[in-house]
Amino acid sequence: MRTYGNLHIALEQMRVRALSEIRGSPLPHQDKTRSDPPRVLVLGPEHSGKTTVCKILTNYAVRAGQGWSPFLVNIDPSEVLRTPPMS
Repeated sequence: MRTYGNLHIALEQMRVRALSEIRGSPLPHQDKTRSDPPRVLVLGPEHSGKTTVCKILTNYAVRAGQGWSPFLVNIDPSEVLRTPPMS
């Protein structure tokens, strides 16, 4: 769980940097590179906990109290999570 927590903190910092850039309020010690919101792709073998870690990180982001609205997409149609529309 420590690894998940550290990953959450890194993603949270990326979100804050992106939001401050959008609002035009620079953070101290911020470099001049463009800050985009985090996008994460999780890959791995079957039954390795990919969906679980995604749910954990999504819940951490929602419960951070910053008003984030993360969007979780699972392209496996057998899963219960929201999947993108098939056309």
